[in-house]
Amino acid sequence: MANLATSPSFVADTAAKTGLSERSIRRDVQRTGNIAPEVRDEIRATPIADKGVELDALARLTPEKQTEAVAAVKSGDAKNIREVIASDQRVNDAITIIDGLSETERKVLWSNLADRWGDEIRQEIGA
Repeated sequence: MANLATSPSFVADTAAKTGLSERSIRRDVQRTGNIAPEVRDEIRATPIADKGVELDALARLTPEKQTEAVAAVKSGDAKNIREVIASDQRVNDAITIIDGLSETERKVLWSNLADRWGDEIRQEIGA
């Protein structure tokens, strides 16, 4: 698909037929090329497919993360793709902070987490 995005005849012809700018056609082809085919099928009839910022955010993810992000939005766990990405980033930031803790600090953290969310943690991990 990348060749279509740079092909002057395709871009100009499509722009003329749709009334969109050539830049819009190139951008749309680029987005489409970066979203896994099965994910494109999954979002086709959803509001995600109509929002450029959502498509751009989705296109920046790996195919596996694209599938996970779309599933989170469709299930109602997230309102949009950008929320999924922000949530993942917050989790990654927390892990980075935990990685920087000393062994003693981690023990205090685990104790506090167990006191606060022990039942929920056990339920999630099936213990």
